[in-house]
Parts: sequence; structure tokens; C-alpha cells
Amino acid sequence: MPAKFKEVYESMTPAEKSRLEAQASLTVLNTPYQVKNFWESRDLRGVNERVYFEKQNKNAQQINESQGREGFISIEKVAEHQRGYSNEYISALKRRAQN
Repeated sequence: MPAKFKEVYESMTPAEKSRLEAQASLTVLNTPYQVKNFWESRDLRGVNERVYFEKQNKNAQQINESQGREGFISIEKVAEHQRGYSNEYISALKRRAQN
């Protein structure tokens, strides 16, 4: 494989790789020219777009659905809300149990 396609190939999903391997099995690839022509004739725009958007999503700020008007709510507060009691309440129960 030409060096300029190595990064693209490594970022492919297993399904994309198997599709490319199936295409390669139907093609005669005996000379470097044939290999180069095979790679240059593949439509890899979908793979490049997927990789680009995955990078964008990793760089994007994570969405917190519990965000209020005043700002973000911490994960601890969200967990406390889901449990129905706070960490302070648990700490008070532990102190009472030790006495």
C-alpha cells in the first residue's frame, strides 16, 4: 500500500477494511503501478469524512443535559438528585453510627 494511504487504512472500521479487501481480491495487483492505481481509484471520501467528524466530536465539549441557566451542574449533584439523598446526609448517618 502507498504510504499516503496508510493512515486512512489504519483509521478504517473492520467493515470498511473487509470491503476494501474484497475489492482487492477481485483486482490483479502484481506490480507497484497496479497497487498504486488500485488505491488511488478507491473512493475514500466517506472514511475521511467519518474520521474528521470523529475528531471534531472528541474535541467538542461534552453535553450535560442537567445544565441550568446559571451554568453546569456537577456530576455529583446529578447523582445525588437521582439517588434522592445527598452525600452530606450519608456522612451524617455514618457519624451517628460511629457514636
